[in-house]
Amino acid sequence: MWKSIKSVQLGLNEMALIYGTQPVSTSAFTQARANLSYTAFIELNKKSVVDVMYSDNKIKHYKNMRVLAVDGSKIALPKHPSTQQEFGVINYANQHSKIENDYCNGVASILYDVLNHIVIDSQLTHAKAYEGNLAIDHLNYTKEGDLLIFDRNYPSYIFISYLISKKLNFVIRCSKTSFKPARNILKGLGESDQQVVLTPHHKKTKEVKEKHLPEQLNVRFVRVKLKTGEYEVLITNLMNKKRFPQSAFKYIYYMRWGIEGLYDILKNRLNLENFIGKIENLFIKIFMLLFTLQV
Repeated sequence: MWKSIKSVQLGLNEMALIYGTQPVSTSAFTQARANLSYTAFIELNKKSVVDVMYSDNKIKHYKNMRVLAVDGSKIALPKHPSTQQEFGVINYANQHSKIENDYCNGVASILYDVLNHIVIDSQLTHAKAYEGNLAIDHLNYTKEGDLLIFDRNYPSYIFISYLISKKLNFVIRCSKTSFKPARNILKGLGESDQQVVLTPHHKKTKEVKEKHLPEQLNVRFVRVKLKTGEYEVLITNLMNKKRFPQSAFKYIYYMRWGIEGLYDILKNRLNLENFIGKIENLFIKIFMLLFTLQV
């Protein structure tokens, strides 16, 4: 697969030279691509990559757990009626020059095995989709005992309830507006490693009951010091302090950066956002890129 900054015809000519075949025209390539369905690449990824990789006894684990990271990212899409209808439009304004424009964007979300470099599940959806809801959908591809790592966009009582209900382990970075214990620890109040019983906000109690989620959660808040001297607070259900001492969490959270590297490859090296064509071709390109990364 060639980088999309090249012309299609140049890429086709190079492929013909590599395989010793007659080159085809851009028109023929475009017509053939129109007959492809992006769902074929989803099935290919599952059958020929994910299932095969996990059948190998050499899969890497951390303390007998798969380490999975979830993250979302805005994806710039072509301003075509089909993509605008599917993904919506976001208005951006420059406050200094007062320039406004509408841009078509989607939200990508990926479930990624950071130790084995496997894209387990990926989604591309509406620009205004909530990343927490997309992450809940990813949980269908996890298994009991997995360790999931998230950035600070994800922690909420509802989301953590889903993780615990599925018997998943997790480490999530807390924002400065997150749970009260996290805010206090960031201010230097209380112990830097403490176990807490959380209850839902009164506005969320009804939703918790309707979804049959636990009405209290036993969690642990851990403060870690970064190289910059700044502190971060992580929320986790890894409660065993002997197996998971406070000093271990800096490394555990660091493993999440594997998914940042994945997005960097997709966006900057493979030019994910350089699209040509309509919505079906858009999906095909994304899933081809994810599939190509792993084979």
